[in-house]
Amino acid sequence: MMAISSEKELILRLPEEILQQIIEYAAPIEGARKLARTCRRLRGSVLPLMYRKLSIDTDSHERQLLRLPVEEPTMSLFQLHCRELRVAIDDSKPPANAPFPLLRELVCHLPNVHKMTVHGGYDRHPQEAWALIQLALQNIPRVRSLKLSREGWGLYLRDAFRHTESSSLQSLEIHGVSRPKDARADDYILGEKKRTAAFTSITLSDYEESALATEQLIQWPRALTHFHFDHYYNNNPFYMDLPMFTTWLYPHRETLRSIYIGYLSGDSIGALFNASAFPELETLTLSRWQIGPYNGRGLPELTYAPDTAAQLLAPNLHTFTLDFSLFDEYEEVFTDFMDPEEQWVRAFARDALACNSKLRTIKIHFTPIDHFASGMQEAGYPWDRVDRLRDEFSPYRLVIEYNEPLLTKKEWLEVSKPVERGRYEAELS
Repeated sequence: MMAISSEKELILRLPEEILQQIIEYAAPIEGARKLARTCRRLRGSVLPLMYRKLSIDTDSHERQLLRLPVEEPTMSLFQLHCRELRVAIDDSKPPANAPFPLLRELVCHLPNVHKMTVHGGYDRHPQEAWALIQLALQNIPRVRSLKLSREGWGLYLRDAFRHTESSSLQSLEIHGVSRPKDARADDYILGEKKRTAAFTSITLSDYEESALATEQLIQWPRALTHFHFDHYYNNNPFYMDLPMFTTWLYPHRETLRSIYIGYLSGDSIGALFNASAFPELETLTLSRWQIGPYNGRGLPELTYAPDTAAQLLAPNLHTFTLDFSLFDEYEEVFTDFMDPEEQWVRAFARDALACNSKLRTIKIHFTPIDHFASGMQEAGYPWDRVDRLRDEFSPYRLVIEYNEPLLTKKEWLEVSKPVERGRYEAELS
């Protein structure tokens, strides 16, 4: 057998963690399996990648026996290498194979999982789903991240308070919080768990709960470093505004480093978050739809208030993001970033420089839909406005950034021509 040249062996001399990163980047899972079978040296690097993630979907096993990897030697490999577990529980109808006994057995054999996701089960099987989560947290000592997401309804904060205790948990993400039909306006569901939770990061989205319940959720952890409130569920009837979040988050002012607050109640527009009260805050993201009205949506146009910078500029804030994201039936359009928005960002940047703040980056997150909006051509290419801001403030080392445009300037000029727009709309009709 021909000896492998020393040059070709160089990759095998790399440290294990670097070799794993190369294989993960370069080889799909089937290719990784072939590497494991053909090279003894690479087998030790490939196996952790092959068994790092385990996903169980009960819906896909409705007509056949749900089979889990509890047999040897597969179970031993998952037991050693699995770092991410995802369980999806069908909420549309009871699974024919009643998977919870098997799922409970599984979570007792995966001690090295760091990230766990449980999707569904809260509507049709709430007791079993929450018992599974509680059992998993008790038997997985290294779990750091927990994500709970609804398929139907029934994902309630009061159940999360009761069943998600873990001393190792660092991050809690909940998508699709529902409000119980029997809930009262003055319900105190936190009980004696105020400032007891170990996790330091909360992410919420598709949210439907009251202001009181939200305040209790924020009071749950001992200390927060990251808070992310993405968006309301479409029909959330409860009023919340940015000053309310200022009050609720204030007890965590010495530890919070990043805050993201998306759009809230429609009638809460214009009241700002007082970031100046948070001495350790480094990044702040606010919804454009909270900081002020918009003329094109039936409201007065956005104006810059004199105290805006004084409120938004925390002592150590280095990055501010203005987020135009919308969800549910609402959509961003090309005419959402116009002269009022450009002037607002310009005034904020000038004030930040004038007061010698630590702000170094302003980000614009703007992703309009690929439809033709009324007045699109007359309004101009929206990213020209951001480029003007970027060029104006770059000499002062204040960076203005934006996510990749949906259309290049050339593409936009083509599709925004009235004749082209009319032809396109005629084809659609």
